[in-house]
Amino acid sequence: MFWQRKWLAALAALTILCLALGGRQILAEGPAPTGAANVDSEGRETAVSPPITYADPVEEAEALADTQAPTATYFKHYPGTAFQPRDSDTGYDYFGNGCISSQGAAYFILNMQLPPGAEIDFVRLYFYDTSTADARLYLTWYDSAGNYSDVVYVDSSGTSGYGSAGAFTSYTVDPITQSINLVWRPNTPGASMALCGARIRYQAPFSASFLPAVLNETGAE
Repeated sequence: MFWQRKWLAALAALTILCLALGGRQILAEGPAPTGAANVDSEGRETAVSPPITYADPVEEAEALADTQAPTATYFKHYPGTAFQPRDSDTGYDYFGNGCISSQGAAYFILNMQLPPGAEIDFVRLYFYDTSTADARLYLTWYDSAGNYSDVVYVDSSGTSGYGSAGAFTSYTVDPITQSINLVWRPNTPGASMALCGARIRYQAPFSASFLPAVLNETGAE
């Protein structure tokens, strides 16, 4: 009788252990995230977690701390009107104040020309949004061989009208192998959602090769 009780206790302990391990495996695997509302700059579903966005211009405050670094901090600021529709049949309207709105489901793109070796570390989206949906701005590279990748994206937020949101990132510009672009995807056509601009912050070595050339033509008329 003693050995029977001992055997039953051991069997019960083994059963509990198997259930615990099985449950742990189920919890670890879990249901695959659907990500149905999360698409990349090519309209394909992606399970990439959204970045932490910042509504305040934190990149400006941090730029002041970078002045003593061996690199210099630069900004590039583009109005919404600098973006062009990716498809030829896409219609858009001038929203006003440098902003554009889309007449339908579309993507708008802007190619950036930055010095080799520059590191983009912050992307900011300026928008007008009174829609319940959000627009999205991607920082995307293409290699002209069928490959691309979204480095980071920023979503518009709120429904109160004009606003901005940004996200930190890290991408080193290599114009020999990749082109770097900003891609805007509005989720709502019409005047309730507009692209008003985009701004990037990047770091580049502080040297004469990265400074703008100044042509002094004193004798020219």
